[in-house]
Amino acid sequence: MRQLAALILVLLAFSIAACGGDDDDDEAGGGAAATTEQSSGASKEDFIEQADEICREANDEFGEINERLDAISGGSASEQLAQAEPILREGAEQVEQRIGEFRALTPPPADEDMIDRYLDAAEDQRTYLEQMADAAGAEDVQEFQQTNDRLQEIAAERQGIVEGYGFEVCGSE
Repeated sequence: MRQLAALILVLLAFSIAACGGDDDDDEAGGGAAATTEQSSGASKEDFIEQADEICREANDEFGEINERLDAISGGSASEQLAQAEPILREGAEQVEQRIGEFRALTPPPADEDMIDRYLDAAEDQRTYLEQMADAAGAEDVQEFQQTNDRLQEIAAERQGIVEGYGFEVCGSE
């Protein structure tokens, strides 16, 4: 049972990401506050810069959340899941906040459908995080694992949507 719990938490550490992978080497950009007002004629480059700043901040936050998940050890799978529940709920709240910030941006008109698909997948990820928190709270290891599998599929879908778009942070591995 302990090996199962350790495996679940390792998988979980990789599943909580708002915009992509760790991006410690990127330069700091113009702040997320500057992203809320953008004209409908914004360039793709401006949109990417603003979105990447949101993702940069999100990646930092999710790095901290993942560290807290990684620190859970000892006890049964049920006990570890109970410890993970509030962290998962916090992760879901952070995803929701970042989605709101991202939706406040105005993508170039030609890219709106692709960005909407990306954000819809992010909302699915948030839903799965909430479901994982529910399963963790109920100490339902099987439901937790199944939901984590669905979360991983959605993460791969998001990755596929943004690959090649030009983001430097969002969707990076």
